[in-house]
Formats: sequence, structure tokens, C-alpha cells
Amino acid sequence: MDMNRFTTLLILLVLLAPSCKKRTADAPGPASTPVLWSRVYGGSNEDEARSAAQTADGHYILAGTTKSNSDDVTGHRGFGDAWVVKLTPAGEKLWARTYGGSGGDVAESVLVMPDGAIVFAGTTSSSNGDISANRGNYDLWVTKLDANGDIRWSRTYGGTASDEGHKIIATADGGFVVAGTSQSTNGDVPGNNGSVNAWAIRLDGDGNIVWSKVFGGSYNDFFYAIAPSGDGGFVFGGSTRSNDGDISGLHNTPTEGFDAWLLKTDGSGNKIWSKVYGGSKSDGAWEVIPNPDGSFLFAGSTDSPDGDISSPRGGVDSWLVKVDAAGTRTWSRVFGGTRSDNAVGMLRDTDGSLILAAATTSNDGDLAARGGTTASDLWITRHDAAGNLLWSGTFGGTFFESPQTLLRTADGALLFAGGTGSNDGIISGARGSTDLWALKVKVP
Repeated sequence: MDMNRFTTLLILLVLLAPSCKKRTADAPGPASTPVLWSRVYGGSNEDEARSAAQTADGHYILAGTTKSNSDDVTGHRGFGDAWVVKLTPAGEKLWARTYGGSGGDVAESVLVMPDGAIVFAGTTSSSNGDISANRGNYDLWVTKLDANGDIRWSRTYGGTASDEGHKIIATADGGFVVAGTSQSTNGDVPGNNGSVNAWAIRLDGDGNIVWSKVFGGSYNDFFYAIAPSGDGGFVFGGSTRSNDGDISGLHNTPTEGFDAWLLKTDGSGNKIWSKVYGGSKSDGAWEVIPNPDGSFLFAGSTDSPDGDISSPRGGVDSWLVKVDAAGTRTWSRVFGGTRSDNAVGMLRDTDGSLILAAATTSNDGDLAARGGTTASDLWITRHDAAGNLLWSGTFGGTFFESPQTLLRTADGALLFAGGTGSNDGIISGARGSTDLWALKVKVP
């Protein structure tokens, strides 16, 4: 389950990297970044946030996964549960609820609707509890909650093989579009071009399927990100190993690595264009956002030293790319050091600058101010509209931090969430081996 970004192996390297010295937070920018608050939540096992959203009254909704059944986690259902936590603006827990069945369940992406309802998308292998139907193996899973976390409806989608949900956005008509992956060729999945295909599914407000489309080629193709295109369509981001079907121009061979991949559709899910980006190794797009002029930005990671990548830092680099309305690359920027730096989220700030969240283990290059530590940290960077680095700061403790998401808050701050194994520095109150971690900061 949970192919959650093809960089799983890279993230494992991040999480297992040894720590060399204790630190709190550092910022190689013009001023120290004020930490407004840092909180951990969870139980005695593994807990993590994958996505965050804000309610109209300023509260925060964190969604992810838990294997715990103690402390902040009650109602354990099975191997792993989807977990939703509601926080006050000060980071105090209001409530925490688990969802799923006796199998493996995870909430990958969450949003808050205008009426206060909470909707999350993810993946489930359960066929009991909150899951009334399982198509086979793993299913894409969407659940709608009321503002108190009570289930309004819970629906699964897929076929008899493995299907996953990675990202959900709301549509103007009150429905949703979900980006994911599928290995099925039946059920809700209209065929398969290869081993793993990217899958997009549009739902109405009650969870009924409006359309379902698969994209890709004869190798492995993944959607992890989605954004509205401004013309009623959608742009999906992810990674691919294919060089046929919907994919052409792969920068390596299908057995050597992935390319980052963007695909644009109209509002009915029909492909308008498909483009790949990268070099001779592995590259991916984990977040995509539209620009007012019809162009797009994507953030991700690359370990390629060639192709669309210039001035690589070494190892895996955080990667920021702008493409025009037709998907043609305008510019490409890499950031990081000689170890592993992986951008996992991006947003446009109110002044037009870009904020990236990344996991890093580097301590040189753009991360020289981290000193000797090689444990993974949250790395926050601010960039101008041309992608140039304006400021950066790292945050964490002496073990590991695995950031997953970022959110612009209504009061002008930033909320970052993910997981942590630390219990020092700006992190205190650890519950278990991995805790859900939320950090609110003001970035210069």
C-alpha cells in the first residue's frame, strides 16, 4: 500500500540518516524565523500527518495515518487507521478521530468545504468498519465528515487490483477530483496501459462517479498532485517510467529511472497535453500550482545531473520548475546540498513569492548553516517569482523530521505538518516512535 511518491526509498534514507549533533532551528537568512508553536500528537506507535486544511473560523484540520491506540489516539480499528485531528489556532487539540477497518487505511489529502464539512481521500484495504465495500486489494477511498468528524458518507473506488488516492481538490460545482494510481482493469477503472497507471476520477458532491480516466504507458505512471487550470480543466503532476501511450520524450530508459510528468485535461478528463521533465536519473513532481497567466509551477525532486537540470548540488535536489500554458519548460531551478533534499509541498504567498517545504539531510551547499547534523529536517525556503532563493531555514530535533504538507494560515503565518522522531530542540512531548508534528512559523 501507499506508493506515496516514488521516492519511498529516498525518504527512508532521509529517516534513517544518523544524527551528529543536537540542534534546535537555524536560519541562514537575514533574520531568525520566529516559531509560533510546535506540537506533537499521537500514541505509542507510528503517527503522521499527510495533509492540512483550515476551517472558516481559523482552526486546523490535519489528516494522516496512525498505528497507535493510546494518548491522543483512540478507537484503533486495525493495522493502520486514517486519522483526522482538529486543532485550535494555538495548536491545542480539539478532537482526534480514527477511520477505517481492520486492514490498512490512510488519509493522504484533506480539504474543508464552505459548509464546514471535511473531506479526505486516501487508500484502504479494509472491508469492514467504516468501509462497506472493497473492490479488491487496495481501493481509492474518499470520506466526507461533518465539522465534528462524524461520517456523512464513505466511498471506495477501484477494481480487483491495487488502487490508491493521493490528492483531492474541490470543484466549482461542489464535487471533487482525485488524483491517484491504479493497477486494475475493471470495476471503476476503464482499462490499464501498463503495470501501474495514473488515475483521475471526478465525483459529484455525494461521491458518485462523474468520470474516471487512466493515463500513462506500458511502465509505471503515478499522479500525486492536481491543480485547477483556470479554464475549467485540471493539471496533474507526478512521475513516469513510460515512453509510449500518453508519454513521449522520456529522458532515460524505463528501467533506469523516472521523469517528472505533467498532464493537462479539460473538465471532462480528456487529455489536452502531456509533458515529461528531467534527466538521466529519477525525477518527480510532487506539487503543482497554476499561475494567473495560465502557466504552471511544480515542485519536486531530482537526482539527475543533466537534461532539464543544470547546476545540480549532488545527491537528491529540491527542484522548482515553471512551464508555460502548453507545458513547455520556461525555467528550472535546483536547491540543496550533496545529500538528500526533497521538496514535498509548495504555495504562492500573498506577495507573489513562493514557499517550499522540503525534507533535507544535507549540511552543505544551500544548507551549510545546518552544521554537522545529517538527520533529516524540515527545510523551508522562500523564492521570488523567478525561482531565485531568497531565504531558507531548517527546523527539527536531533533525530528525524519528515514534512509532508504546508498551509498558508488566515493570520498570515505558515503551518507545516508531517512526522517526527525527535524529542528535543523545538520538539517536546514525544508519544512514540513517530509522532504527528505540526509547526507554525512566520517566514521572513
